[in-house]
Amino acid sequence: MRSILVYCQGRQAGILEELPEGGCRFTYNEKYLGDSSLPPISVSLPKNQKEYRGEALLPYFQSILPEGRNKTVFCAENKIDENDWFGMLCAYAGRDIPGAVTIETF
Repeated sequence: MRSILVYCQGRQAGILEELPEGGCRFTYNEKYLGDSSLPPISVSLPKNQKEYRGEALLPYFQSILPEGRNKTVFCAENKIDENDWFGMLCAYAGRDIPGAVTIETF
């Protein structure tokens, strides 16, 4: 099972995990969730619940990834299947992502 640490404004916001049965789960870090001064990582992932599940990669995380020809080139360069959305996101770890969110594999 692959996992990604998700940071917002430099603070660990939570963990995104690939589930063995398919899909994924994003879980907010308790400390981050409890700090009302910190924003949600996305409008689609508000801080009103601890865990979010998706049958595939959650839309916010999918929106970070390249599309079209850029996706094809990115996957070829990183030797990733174009249908492996979680693998693409793992390969994106440490890269510049628009906005306040950064990701890191562990």
